[in-house]
Amino acid sequence: ETIRFTRALLWLLLTKRPGRAFVVPEDIRRARNVLPGVSVESDEYLWRIDEAAQRFGRKVFVSAEPLVGPVHPDRREALVAWTITGGASGPQARRARLGWFRHLRDWSVANGIPFHFKQWGEFDEHMVRVGRVRAGRELDGREWNERPQ
Repeated sequence: ETIRFTRALLWLLLTKRPGRAFVVPEDIRRARNVLPGVSVESDEYLWRIDEAAQRFGRKVFVSAEPLVGPVHPDRREALVAWTITGGASGPQARRARLGWFRHLRDWSVANGIPFHFKQWGEFDEHMVRVGRVRAGRELDGREWNERPQ
């Protein structure tokens, strides 16, 4: 009901299990202010994009955070509305490689898909643990804060 009465908000519905998620009424699934999304932490989970887009019958956003391996969503341009990525934070954080972020950014830009880089996480671009705040949010000298229309 809250989604129905808050048309001015963009609702991001994120899941790791698109096959079991999104049991929502048709009017909400099709609402312009609802964007379904899936976690895709590495290439191993690319199938989630296909399953979520099929289940919702529309484009989805990809949350590649924390990025723990390369993500090559090639041939899925028509299924992705937005790419969000970032590194892991916290005591058990794993390192993410600069090339992984660059590939997702370059793929998104080349395909006209908005790209949002949230943070490096605990490790900077040289894979040195400096803490989330010091690592920052710049990728190749700029912040990437794009979002879908």
